[in-house]
Amino acid sequence: MNQKVIIASAVVLLAVPALVALPMVAGNAVATPKAQPVEMGQERLWHGEASPEVDRLIERLGGEVAQYPDLFGGVALSYDRQMVKLFVVDPSSISRISAIDAIVRDNPALIKVVDVNYSITELESHRDKAIEVLHGKDLVAASIDSMNNTVSLAVEKNSEAEAMLALPGNSSVLDPSLFKVELANQAELSAN
Repeated sequence: MNQKVIIASAVVLLAVPALVALPMVAGNAVATPKAQPVEMGQERLWHGEASPEVDRLIERLGGEVAQYPDLFGGVALSYDRQMVKLFVVDPSSISRISAIDAIVRDNPALIKVVDVNYSITELESHRDKAIEVLHGKDLVAASIDSMNNTVSLAVEKNSEAEAMLALPGNSSVLDPSLFKVELANQAELSAN
């Protein structure tokens, strides 16, 4: 069976906005109207526009965090794109890394520190384990979801992978608290 598995290791995951907010200009300031994120099942979608300052901040912070994958769970834009979320396994690690500490201290209104259970390294390891366990069993995609501190898996509907993930005894192989599983139709994905 010839199959493609999409592997994503993006620390910053962005979704297509379900609501686009047009910026309002007042003098030199640009304000984006606030709106509630659109709920799609259990998913929340990003909306609005990030300010240039937030865009620069996520680039800087993301670059620094990538150097310490054992300490951080990633960075991402908040759902309204007005601040950067810094996911950290141990909040005290921020003060031990001068570049990250300076960015956080200089931007308290634009950075929200969020405690998480798993680092990027741990999530990547669990993603790789899932790929190993589900290889050849209609695994369509595997990626890291920084916002939820989980690994997202897409498996073919009615596949061996779906059946394996549904079995209660498989929790010793793939910890269910770490994985979010979506069912996909690979034929539909290939057509797009």
